[in-house]
Amino acid sequence: QEIIAPGAFDDCLEDDVRCLFNHSSESVLGRTAAGTLEIGVDNMGLYYECQLDSMNTDHMNLYRSIQRGDINQSSFAFTISEVQWNYSEEMDTRTIVKCECLYDVSPVTYPAYQDTTVSARGKEDYDKMKNDISEEKQSEINKREAFAMRWTNFKTKTNK
Repeated sequence: QEIIAPGAFDDCLEDDVRCLFNHSSESVLGRTAAGTLEIGVDNMGLYYECQLDSMNTDHMNLYRSIQRGDINQSSFAFTISEVQWNYSEEMDTRTIVKCECLYDVSPVTYPAYQDTTVSARGKEDYDKMKNDISEEKQSEINKREAFAMRWTNFKTKTNK
C-alpha cells in the first residue's frame, strides 16, 4: 500500500510542470512556465487546472472524451526525496513524505491511484466558478474586517 503524506508536494509547487495526456511528452496540454497550467495542494491532495487550446484538435478531442466520461482519472509523475516504510504482517505501507520533483500531471486511461479524477469544464463554467469563489472570499474578507473593526471599537471602548 502506498500513501502520499499531506505536504509531500509542497516543495514542488514551483517546478516547471507539464500537463500531458497519458504521460506522453508528445501530447503536451499545458505547462506552468507558459501559464497554461496551474497546480496546487488542498485538503484532498494535489490538483491541477489546465487551459486547453481550442484551436488544437487533439486538445478538443481529449476534452470531449473527458466530458463523456471515457477518460475520468488522473496521474502524476514525480521523484521522491523522503519515504517511510511501515512493515506489518497484514500489509507493508510506503508513505511518501516528500517529493523531490513533480514532472507532470496527466489525465490518463489507466491511473496508478484509482481514487484520482479529472473533469472538463467550459471556459464559461470555469469563469463562473472562479467568480463565485472570488465573491465568497470577498464576503469572508468583509466579515473579518467588520469583526476586526468591532474588536478595535470594543478594545477602544473598554480601554477608556
